[in-house]
Amino acid sequence: MPRTAGSDFNALLALRYEGVCGNKGNSNRSSLAKKNSTKRNRNVNKIMKKDYVLATFKKCNYVAMEWSSRYWVKVFGQEDRPLELHLPCRDPLDHFLSMCNLRAVNFTCDGSWDHSIRPQIERCLGKWGGKIFAARFTSTKAFEHPNINLKCFHSPEGFNGYVDYMEARLRKKPVAREYVRHARKGLPRNKAKECLWKRKAQALLVQNFLVKKSLYSNYFQFCDKCLGSENDLLADNLLKK
Repeated sequence: MPRTAGSDFNALLALRYEGVCGNKGNSNRSSLAKKNSTKRNRNVNKIMKKDYVLATFKKCNYVAMEWSSRYWVKVFGQEDRPLELHLPCRDPLDHFLSMCNLRAVNFTCDGSWDHSIRPQIERCLGKWGGKIFAARFTSTKAFEHPNINLKCFHSPEGFNGYVDYMEARLRKKPVAREYVRHARKGLPRNKAKECLWKRKAQALLVQNFLVKKSLYSNYFQFCDKCLGSENDLLADNLLKK
């Protein structure tokens, strides 16, 4: 999911811990983390056609790949180890405005829904990127399998909390390398100038569209139900605050 720090998690964990496999970082190929942190791998689904993939991922303790739901089931459905799928979640409006910033869209709250608001939403979400993600996350039912459990956590707000969560479950490398988070693409955000935080009526319209009608609707609906539930990996951290 774009703008949830997924690439950062993959690269950081690959540099610090053993058994991390991903298209943005791999424990056994340290150079991959640096290479893929700036270059998008556009062929991640194609590697599933190769016979050695199933054997390769059996050696991994943490996998971060941009796959559709059916590939996760195909690779791990028959594994002898259960799989936890960790999905980073973010407040819908904040997430949306971050995507606007990524695509250099200065979202304005003026004008009608059909001629101003809706076209801006589509520009921020990205037509093709949204379709690709919708294909990956069709619904939670696509992940239903006795060997797969779908979990969630707040991101990027819970960045350090998630790293701590995984540290208790992964083996540290004898010599770990530090990971420096790169500056986000797009201009620095200035939330004080983002009109949706001040225009409640427009904010409600946009949020309803994101959650109920957009190509990301299944994702936002899942996050809404999951965060704060027993499937929220960092729920205990929030209760302690």
